[in-house]
Parts: sequence; C-alpha cells; structure tokens
Amino acid sequence: MEKVYEIVKIKQECRVYEEFPPLKITSSYSIAKWLQDEIGYDTQENLVLLCLDTKNNINSYSIVHKGTLNYTTCHPRDIFQRALLSNACRILIAHNHPSNKPNPSKEDDIVTENIESCGKMLNIELLDHIIVGQNTYYSYRENNRIGAF
Repeated sequence: MEKVYEIVKIKQECRVYEEFPPLKITSSYSIAKWLQDEIGYDTQENLVLLCLDTKNNINSYSIVHKGTLNYTTCHPRDIFQRALLSNACRILIAHNHPSNKPNPSKEDDIVTENIESCGKMLNIELLDHIIVGQNTYYSYRENNRIGAF
C-alpha cells in the first residue's frame, strides 16, 4: 500500500469577534458603518475581505494586507485564495484612507477592476468595494461603479 503525504496544507485564519459585523449584508451603508469602527481610525491603510454565502451572510472576515500611511497593495490571488477556502459565492473588499477622504484613487479603480474581472472568471461576484474614513465612506456599488469596468 502506497502512503500519501500532505506536502502543503493551506489553513485559513479568521478573526474571532465578541461582536461580529452584521451577519448578513443588506446594504453598503450598514457594512460601511461597521467598517468605519473596525478600520476607519487606523493610521495605516488596511485591505480587508468579507466572504459571503449565497444569501449574503458573512462567513469569513480577514485582513488581506496592512499597508503604509497612504498605500496598500493586494494581488487578486491573495483575495481569491481566501474566497475559495471560505467557499464564497460573493465577496466584498474594503480599505481605509487614514486621510479621512474616501474618494477612490486611480489605483483603487485598477484594483477594483482587476478583482471584479478575476471574480467573473471564478464565478465569485464582487459585491462592493468600500473605502472608509473615520466618519465617511465611499461605495463603488452605491456610485454604480461595480459592473462598470
């Protein structure tokens, strides 16, 4: 009998919360409000991923990348590795702007376009990309920019 050895084991790590975000995403506004408290006051940019099931229930939250004062980066593989491990039907990405000015940059547009395009290939819908500040936010979905690329 031949033995099979597991060479690579992929493990997903998620934060455990006393008070998790709204368990179901019903609007960009409701999740943006939660994200403002979660990452809106951070002094460096953080990119986070929410993985959703078919009914928009959150089944995973992870910080994909911690950046600098005004820059964070991500590659679609970092996003979709987590999405696939979470058995996500849809995803929502978000990051903060420490400047408290949530208007998207050209780089934000490029990241959104790339994530949306890769999601289409994998049949994982990008539900929204939300940029938060301390008391303000920008939603690509609310501004009709998801599906526009």
